[in-house]
Amino acid sequence: MLTPDRLLLNQDGVTYQKRNKYLIGVDESFLAYSSISYVKIDRGLINATVIISSRGSQGIRAANVSLSDARKIKKIIKSNI
Repeated sequence: MLTPDRLLLNQDGVTYQKRNKYLIGVDESFLAYSSISYVKIDRGLINATVIISSRGSQGIRAANVSLSDARKIKKIIKSNI
């Protein structure tokens, strides 16, 4: 709650920012739209998890996203793939 994860979508790709385990810095991973193979929404009771898989070994898993935001994220990424 105090250090939320961020999923940033821009014209080049998707950036995922997560607070590191020491709560001092931020770990960041980036996926270009051209390297994304699929986007999946894993629905929970209240929230969802957005799973973005790439053609390489790296992927992004963003948890505790509202269902409406997860659908918007999937739609934006699908339109840019």
